[in-house]
Formats: sequence, C-alpha cells, structure tokens
Amino acid sequence: QYSADMNAMIRQLPRLSAASTKLSRCAFASRSVHIEKKIEELGIELPAAPAPKANYNITCRVPDENTLYVSGHLPITADGTLITGALNPEGGGLTVEEGYEAARHCGLNIIATLKNHLGDLDK
Repeated sequence: QYSADMNAMIRQLPRLSAASTKLSRCAFASRSVHIEKKIEELGIELPAAPAPKANYNITCRVPDENTLYVSGHLPITADGTLITGALNPEGGGLTVEEGYEAARHCGLNIIATLKNHLGDLDK
C-alpha cells in the first residue's frame, strides 16, 4: 500500500523542462534567501559529506550544463549508524516517524555532498 501511495504522489509532481529550470547568474545574485544561512537559522548541522559505500561516484556533473547528478545516499546518522528497515509498525518495522527521521538523514547527507562538491550551496 505504501509503495503505491508514494508512486501516486511522485506522478503528481510537476515535470520541469531544462529550459524552465535554468536561471541566470543575475537571478542567483538577487535572491534574498541564502541556503547556508537558512540552514544555520533553522539550527540544522550538516554532517560530514559521506563517501561512497561501493565502487561508484556519488556525484556527476554534466559538462557545459548547470546540472549535477547525485546518487547513492543512505540514511546514515552523524555517529555513522545506518538506519535500516521498512515502514511497518504493526510488523515490527519502522514507525512513520522513524521513516521521516531516516529520510531526513538521507536528505542532510545529500545536502552535505552538494556543499562538499560545490563549495557553496548558493551556486
């Protein structure tokens, strides 16, 4: 059930063309939100950028484009613990709250990798 619900939500996300998502450097310069400052204001501490857990690259920049692909990130906590399991509180699995926490760690690891690769999250 969960997988079907998640797939339905993903299908509803808007599809953006490359042309509609490219912004000029001028647009970035005039933004009033600075990502790293906002992260700090929210009291979020980024973990160290994770290393690949196998033989692959976790980032790939497309030459001559403003595109960076990120892959292979896991829900690893700051102390190095890997969160594992499936959402299934009735069957002894993770609760929804624990699933949210795992997703948060995965997202923070992705942001840490972006910062490590780009140097500045506002790029």
